[in-house]
Amino acid sequence: MGRKVTGQRTIHGDDGRTADQGRQPGFLLFIGHSVRLEREMRRKGIFLFWGSIISVLVLLMLLRCGGDGGGGGEEIIFPAAPPSTSGTGYIDGVVYDGSDDTPLEGARVTARGVSGEVQSDGEGKFFFPITENWEYILTIEKPGYTYAQRRARGVVGRDVATDPVYLVPLDSKVTRIGPDGGTHTDSTGRIELVFPPGAVSKEVDVRTTMLDRGRDLPYPLPALSKFTVALNLKPDNLVLKKPAQLRIENFLGFPAGTPVPVGIYTQESGEWVADGMGVVTADGRAMEYGVSHFSVIDCNYPVFSPEDSGVMKGIKDETSEQVDRCKEDGAHGSAKVGLKTGNLYSGHALPRYRSLGIWRGVTLEYNSLSARPGAVIAAEAELDSAEILIPETIGFTVSIEGIREEVKFEGDEGKARFAFHFDGRNARGELLPTGSYPFRVDISSDYRGNYYTAAFFGGPPLEDTGVLSREPFPLNNYFYGWLPLHNESQGPYGSGWGVRGLQRLYIDPQGESVLVTEGSTYSGVFVPVGTYHEMEPPCVVFLAGIGVDGKDQLYFTGEHRVWRRNADGTLTVVAGTGEFGFDGDGGPATEAKLWSPTDVAFDSRGNMYIADTGNDRIRKVNTSGTIFRAGVKGGSGVS
Repeated sequence: MGRKVTGQRTIHGDDGRTADQGRQPGFLLFIGHSVRLEREMRRKGIFLFWGSIISVLVLLMLLRCGGDGGGGGEEIIFPAAPPSTSGTGYIDGVVYDGSDDTPLEGARVTARGVSGEVQSDGEGKFFFPITENWEYILTIEKPGYTYAQRRARGVVGRDVATDPVYLVPLDSKVTRIGPDGGTHTDSTGRIELVFPPGAVSKEVDVRTTMLDRGRDLPYPLPALSKFTVALNLKPDNLVLKKPAQLRIENFLGFPAGTPVPVGIYTQESGEWVADGMGVVTADGRAMEYGVSHFSVIDCNYPVFSPEDSGVMKGIKDETSEQVDRCKEDGAHGSAKVGLKTGNLYSGHALPRYRSLGIWRGVTLEYNSLSARPGAVIAAEAELDSAEILIPETIGFTVSIEGIREEVKFEGDEGKARFAFHFDGRNARGELLPTGSYPFRVDISSDYRGNYYTAAFFGGPPLEDTGVLSREPFPLNNYFYGWLPLHNESQGPYGSGWGVRGLQRLYIDPQGESVLVTEGSTYSGVFVPVGTYHEMEPPCVVFLAGIGVDGKDQLYFTGEHRVWRRNADGTLTVVAGTGEFGFDGDGGPATEAKLWSPTDVAFDSRGNMYIADTGNDRIRKVNTSGTIFRAGVKGGSGVS
C-alpha cells in the first residue's frame, strides 16, 4: 500500500481532536476505562451487581403466567424505551478558506425556501436544521469571498453530510467601468476584460477572481466536464447591453484555434448551463470569449481516461456482518476480554423459567462496547497492474450521520485495506441512541488524462488536445450499508448491562430498516428487501413487549397475540389467533399464527412490525390489517 499523501477529517469530533489525534487513542482509553470499571464493580459494586440479579429474578417470577407451570392469566408489561425520534434533521458541512485550506468562520448558510440561517463556527462547521424530508439547495457565502452551493437530501431524525465547501478570497483589484467602456485586468495579469462603450448604463465596480482548483467551484461540474479554467465575475448577475471581450491567459498551452466550451453557473437554478463557445487565439496566447452575463464562468473540456485505467477490483465491504460478543475468542475466566476488539464481556446465567408453555433462559451480561458504543466501517480492494493502470492516488471516503471522512494515498500494487472507527456520535457530537444508521463508502482510482475538444459545454470528447488535465479525476466504486449501533450507556441495569434472551425492535425513522437487539452483545438489521444481516457492534435491550402507534394507542404482546388497548380501556386483538405456529401471511393479521412475539414497533406510515421470536421472523402488519413476512434470519422475506 502506498504512503498516505493527504488526509482530511471533514467533521471534527466534539472534543475538537483531528482524526489522527482522536480516533485510535480514544479507543484505547475506552478499553482501559472498561477494565477499571470491572475492577470497581468487583471492589465496590458487588451490592449493585447482586441487586440487579435479584431485580431480574423478581421480574422473571412475575413472568410465570400460563403454560404448564403458570397459575395466573395476566402477562406483565415491562416499561419500554422506544427509539429516540425528533422532528428535526440536520444538513452538516465544513467551510474552508480556499487560499490556505484552513477552516472559515462566519460563513452564512441559507436554504432555498427555508427561513433563517446558520453560520460556520470556529472549526468551519455548520449544522443546518430541517423539518421535512426534501432536497435542499444550500447557499454558503461570506463577504469578500466567492460563494458556493450544495444540494442535500435532508432526512428528519438524521444528520446528512455535504461535500466540503471552499470559498476563495476575491481578487484585490477592482476597476470602475462606466458607460464609456474600459478595460479591467486582475491582480495576476492572467485575466483581461474589455468593455465596449454602452456595455453598461451606469458605473459598476468590476472584479475578476481566478479559481485554481476544481473544489473551488460553486458546485461540481457536469459528469463529462473536468476542471480546466474557471473564474468568478463580480458584481453577481450583471447583464451587459453589449458583450465584453474576455481574454484568459492560455497557460495550459492549448493549440491555437482550439474551440473552448464555455459554461456558466446560475445561482437561481443551482446548475451549470452551456453558454456558447470560445476559441484559443491565433497566436496561442489566450482563450477568448464574449461575456454578456456575470457569474462563475467555466472554460472546461472533457477528459478521456488513460488507456488501461479502471476502478479497483475485488472491492469488499468488510464491516462485520455477524458478531456475537459472548462467543468472541479471548482470554476468559469469570469474564472475557476479546482479542480482536479488546472489549470486556461478563455473563451471568439466570435460572430458566417457563412462559406460555415454553422453557426460556436469560443471561445478565455486561459488554464494554455497549457501555461506550462504537463500530468500525471497513473495506478492502485490490490493484493488479496486469489488469489496470496503477492510479496516481487512491481515495477512501466514508459518510455517516453528518460525518464525512476522506483520505488519499499514493497508488500502489496489491491489496488496499481501509477502516474508519465510528465513535457512535453524529457530526454535532451527540451520542446516538440504539438504532441502524445508513453509511456510504467510496473507493476511487484517481487518474489524469488528456483534455479533448467538445462541441458544447458538458459534451462528449471528440479530439485529443495533447494537454494533460490539471487534476486527477476519480473512477469510483461505492457501496451503501446499515450500521447497527448498541447504546447501553444509560441502560436500566447500569452502563453496559443487558438481558440476553429478550429481543427488542428499533425502526429506522424512514421505515427503511429494522434493528433487532438482544442483550448487550447481539444485533441484526432487516433491510428493505427483507434480507437479515447480523452485524456489528453490541446493542441495548429493554425488557419490553410494548409499543405505541402514531395515535398514541398502546400495543402489547401476550398469548401468541398482539393486543391494542383502546381509549375506553377495552382490549382488541390486532394480530394472532392465540395458537402458536406460523401461517397466515397475505391475509388478515387476526387470522395468522404467531409464536411468542416479544415486541412491536411502528414506522412513520403506521405499519406495525412484530418480533415473532418463536418463528425467528419479523412480521409486518400494514394499515389495512394484512400481515406479511418482513424478514427472516439468514434469509429473505417479502415486505
